Amino acid sequence: MVCYIQHILAKFFLFHHKKTEKSFCMIEHQAQENMDHMRERIEKAKQGDSEAFAYLYNTYLTPLYRFIYFRVKNTQDAEDLTQTVFIKAWEAIGSYEDKGYSFSSWLYTIARNTVTDYWKKKKPILVADPKETFGHIADTKENSHEKMANRELQEEIIHHIQTLSEEQQTILILKFMSERTNEEIEEITGKRQDAIRALQYRALKTLKKRMKGLPTV
Repeated sequence: MVCYIQHILAKFFLFHHKKTEKSFCMIEHQAQENMDHMRERIEKAKQGDSEAFAYLYNTYLTPLYRFIYFRVKNTQDAEDLTQTVFIKAWEAIGSYEDKGYSFSSWLYTIARNTVTDYWKKKKPILVADPKETFGHIADTKENSHEKMANRELQEEIIHHIQTLSEEQQTILILKFMSERTNEEIEEITGKRQDAIRALQYRALKTLKKRMKGLPTV
């Protein structure tokens, strides 16, 4: 059953928005093919090159927005916080150092801290639009009944994930939505890998109990 829950999360967290939008996994794969070019952009940005930073901005904007949106569940706030993350990144990039983790992990750390600050100042918003969060997942050949069933399933998944602790939500989002490795999640959250595995296990176990009876996707 836990594997089934992982399958559900992996499928829905992939966010099949548009063919032009990419997951962090795809971005990193492409970046690996031309790592020297990416490092050159980062180094130029560190030296104050705004065009180089614009390239990084355009590369990571959509995945970072999705991560933040799922944590704050409000479109306007997610947009504002995403811009705040990039402002902070621009101001701090001069001190960025490659310590063996990807540049995106550094951005994620800024995003996570920004979201934490947001929740310290604001009461929770319990509104989440599955269409905004998951994008267009349903097959275009689906009939109206299938579309309704998919939407109800999306709403059910969102509801149950929102009942998890903030730490558990963050781990699941990083693991299944952003396709981060445990090593990267350790760098982003500051938690040991055994603690990350424990949080993921407890979160999936909780979802297993709460999502009993959900249809297969």
